[in-house]
Amino acid sequence: MKEKSVDAIKTKRWRLTKPLHLHTISEAKEFIDHLGILTVFSDKVLPNLYDATYSAGKPIAKDGSEGWDWDRIDRAWQFALMLARDKIVFYGKLIRNKNLLISMKAFASFYRLWGGKDYLDEYYAGNLSHTAKEMMAVFTKHKILNTKQIRSYILLRGKEGTKVLHKTLVELQGKGLLTCVGSIRRRSWDTFLWGILEDWVPEEIKIEAASLSKEEAMTNIIKQFVYSVVVTDELTITRFFKWNAEQVSERVNYLVSNGSLNVVDFEGNECLTLEG
Repeated sequence: MKEKSVDAIKTKRWRLTKPLHLHTISEAKEFIDHLGILTVFSDKVLPNLYDATYSAGKPIAKDGSEGWDWDRIDRAWQFALMLARDKIVFYGKLIRNKNLLISMKAFASFYRLWGGKDYLDEYYAGNLSHTAKEMMAVFTKHKILNTKQIRSYILLRGKEGTKVLHKTLVELQGKGLLTCVGSIRRRSWDTFLWGILEDWVPEEIKIEAASLSKEEAMTNIIKQFVYSVVVTDELTITRFFKWNAEQVSERVNYLVSNGSLNVVDFEGNECLTLEG
């Protein structure tokens, strides 16, 4: 598989040229539905929403240098947060502290592997910090909170409190217990709203997730991941999801054997792709 052909596929699939850029929320939804899994901003592995979002151009300073493209940044954030608010797309740091966007069609498989947990069971099993347990108890009572409210309920003050807050939010998202459920716009900034993942997930997604075995869910995720990134290898999949290498190999072999994935030579390495 040639690098030029891979670049051409990525340019079109990831909507990297101006004529393909996203102008509306419906276009953003269609883009996320098509890829299944991506990030909001730049990532070394996955495509991202920001690069696909329309920009009128970066502001130019008096010295001729380019400034931050705040219009594009804001538009990408608005797409992500509005779609999450309306339960059309999942947004959150479910994996490796990445700002993931996952289509609802793909999310059933993710929920099967990450969701449906009881925070007290996780805590007593030694999988959750004490602060995370405290935070989940607050959410169980109050349901939806912004970061300021969280700080006041569990008394997180000063710079150290801010560090603990963000660390705990990432921890709970990674455990599949908490998620972003939207935002409130104050002046020109968005204040994130957080809620319990179990409460946010639509019932039909829970039903679909329950019908899947763990092996089926992993298989679905691998196939969607490969489509999104265009070309990859087993090691990248294993490291990205922090999965067992033998289980990944088993699922990949299954997908190759039934023709869902193709093994190709790319830059001298044995890689996986959905492309013919």
